[in-house]
Amino acid sequence: MHKGRISRCAPGEIRHNLAEISRMLLIRSRLLSLCAKSNARANARADSSLGPVSPPPGACMRWNSRFEPLPCVAVLALWLTLAAVASAQAPATPEQVVRRHAQAWSEGDVAGLLALFDEDARSYDRSRDPLRLAGARSQAIGSKAQLADYFSRAVRSPLARETVEHIAVVGDLAIAAGYSAQPPDYSQRMRFLTAFRIRDGRIHDLWHIAWLPEQAPAQPDPSRTVRALIEANNARDADRFLSLFDPQARNFRHSADPRQLAEQPSKTLVDAASRERYFRKYFAGTPVQVRAVALFSVGDLVVEQSHVSGFADAPGKRVNEVSIYRIRDGRIVGDWLLAEETLPAAVQGAQP
Repeated sequence: MHKGRISRCAPGEIRHNLAEISRMLLIRSRLLSLCAKSNARANARADSSLGPVSPPPGACMRWNSRFEPLPCVAVLALWLTLAAVASAQAPATPEQVVRRHAQAWSEGDVAGLLALFDEDARSYDRSRDPLRLAGARSQAIGSKAQLADYFSRAVRSPLARETVEHIAVVGDLAIAAGYSAQPPDYSQRMRFLTAFRIRDGRIHDLWHIAWLPEQAPAQPDPSRTVRALIEANNARDADRFLSLFDPQARNFRHSADPRQLAEQPSKTLVDAASRERYFRKYFAGTPVQVRAVALFSVGDLVVEQSHVSGFADAPGKRVNEVSIYRIRDGRIVGDWLLAEETLPAAVQGAQP
């Protein structure tokens, strides 16, 4: 959640498929304009011995020493065909890539899985340090070549069946959570939390964050702490807000390096005293308003994707951001701001 942190977000990148749609709409407009001009020329050049000739309803006219109707429906059919081709060529969205990754893995589709990865793709193991989300580059599947070798051998035995239940997407970063049913009888399930850096429909980086037995020891739902944090922020309740952080809590944020996953320690929030000073000042002003659009947990980790608005210096601005929190005993012990982007005006207007 934003929680008053200094934002460095830039305008969100224009999606390739939106650009293609705009281009197809422009082509459609031009084709219809040509159709109208063709009709006008046909009438103007009509054979005087035949008298004025009007095209039949729904037809364009072209001049080849005589009138031959070219149905406007054919022009529109051409436009629809071009649009379909453009749509087929547009890269998959991050959410589509994540779901195709799970499907290809579950079905043992080696070619389909590898097609989702960039040639320079990297995969990372889970971290054993509770203050780091990402571990070192994997020794087994760290590169695309290693992944190809590993998966080609893995398909010789029954594979786990992966199901994606939740996805949060901000810019080129997707965070997915779900379960992996394990062979041979698929009755045992493992919960996973994975992050993907996806550009132009290809996976560039894949971080394995959590992998836990589904029947892990029961505990209060950690997402309740994050919900309480959002409610305290929106209610401008500084005491309640600060009470949700452990005194030893650490704050991290994303860096300019796309191969890093929010490993930069905050320079502003370094301890309990600096957190107290910063947020007391923040709540004395005009706190932003936060609306969660995705909130899910795996173990003690909670993923929160929110739309943030109400910036004092930019009232119409709306930011899409995603964070991960580590919750222990109902308090936040780790807070990672993973990604943020300014939403386009059209998306901003669509929000309540």
